[in-house]
Amino acid sequence: MLAQLAQPEVLSAHEYPVMSLAFSADGRWMASGDTNRMVKLWKDGNVLHSFDLRSGDEKVWPTERIRGMAFSSDSCRFFIACGDHLRSIELGSGEIDWEFVPRRRLCFLVVSPVAIALRPNGALLAATNAGKLLEWNPEGKFLRGWTEGECPTHLGLLADGTR
Repeated sequence: MLAQLAQPEVLSAHEYPVMSLAFSADGRWMASGDTNRMVKLWKDGNVLHSFDLRSGDEKVWPTERIRGMAFSSDSCRFFIACGDHLRSIELGSGEIDWEFVPRRRLCFLVVSPVAIALRPNGALLAATNAGKLLEWNPEGKFLRGWTEGECPTHLGLLADGTR
């Protein structure tokens, strides 16, 4: 179990400071993300998958960061918001199931996900820095979006997932 994974092992697996951690509900999976946007997915104390989430454009690297990470309740998927991308990763294969990349406006304005949360039914919610809340089903089908007018930096839901 992850409780047996020593802190130095996680930190030494990264070249840059670890700033983000997420744990699966069953305690078998952990995700660690560093300031250079390298994410490692651990299962039972071993790194199974690594992802370099930096964009191809070095000019925007200073503005990119990991903004949210979460495991699905069944520990089959991992969701991550980094830079202007939102990705779903299938844990068994380590492959990206689906991703959301918002359109750029005026060639340079980027709408980035800033927080994510999962509903009990597996639906993914994301808040963006443009004041929008967006929702997808676990398979990546966009369900709905609404404008909040504010820019929430954190999302949390009640246990029943309704609010």
